[in-house]
Amino acid sequence: MTSEKAFPPGSQPPGTTSENTQPAAGEARPKRHGARPTPLPTDYEQLLAEYSAALEQVPLAADTRRTYTSRVRMYLAWLAERPAAMQDPLTDRRARDWAVRDYRHYLLREADPRRSARYVNNALAALDDFHLRRGLGKADVGREDIPKTAPKAMNAPAQIRWLRAIVTQLIRGGEDLVIVAEMTGHTRLDTLRVYSQPTKEDKQHALRHLTVDR
Repeated sequence: MTSEKAFPPGSQPPGTTSENTQPAAGEARPKRHGARPTPLPTDYEQLLAEYSAALEQVPLAADTRRTYTSRVRMYLAWLAERPAAMQDPLTDRRARDWAVRDYRHYLLREADPRRSARYVNNALAALDDFHLRRGLGKADVGREDIPKTAPKAMNAPAQIRWLRAIVTQLIRGGEDLVIVAEMTGHTRLDTLRVYSQPTKEDKQHALRHLTVDR
């Protein structure tokens, strides 16, 4: 909670471990094999250990438990480096809200590297879970807007291939040509014939039905 908290001997200060390395812009870097986790003051380590033990009792995927524990560890390390506040953000709801808002701002604007909106929302979800298990409830902090990726429109050739496949499937399924024309928006049956042109295999299949005199 304050920078005066003692860190375990031989540990590194927060922000210097591989948890803050970067694979891509705005995303957390993966840990190197054998890298030590971000160190915490003794009392924060105890809080984190209790939280991690609580996660083991709920039906969560192992990756989710590791991610939540890592996000909470990074938050606690950040708290430990902050100047002492009048109220403890780990026990006081109002102080909790201010601390989480400041942490969100830190991740987006001051962290090196700066975190993406998706990463920040994931961290906030972990902190919500952490605070709920401490009996404080969720922090009154909004999530970041994540731009939605619109599906790519098909180009003209792709549209023709798609429509031809649909028409062919309907016609071969025995649907009436007039109904298929109405469904696909065509007013002329000749257009349907273009879309449902028989393949070489179709012609060979049709020849098998011919009656041949022996």
